[in-house]
Amino acid sequence: MGKTDKLDALLLPGEAVAATVQGTLTEPGKTSGTTRGLLAVTDKRILFVGTAWGASETRQLVLKQVTAVSLRKNLATAHLEVSHAGGTDRYLVKYKDAEDFARVAQGAVTAVQLS
Repeated sequence: MGKTDKLDALLLPGEAVAATVQGTLTEPGKTSGTTRGLLAVTDKRILFVGTAWGASETRQLVLKQVTAVSLRKNLATAHLEVSHAGGTDRYLVKYKDAEDFARVAQGAVTAVQLS
């Protein structure tokens, strides 16, 4: 099963993907990741699916439960943090795509919160 196949399997009927970025789920305080995968923002949720061989990690956050999406970049890495009702998920994301993905995710969260 390919990267997008795993993502497609999680989508709800009528759910549209707004943006994706390659990322690695990381533990707080660590710079390296634990599970490589694909991070996606849809019109309803933020999703993460592990895509490395044998990876079964998935995260599904309903946008109404997301309180903030923040991006932290330095010269070498980009970390996206998704704060939600249950805590914060942190992802090391592809540097060149990080800002665009963060902008789309922040817009999706804002749109849901204002509706």
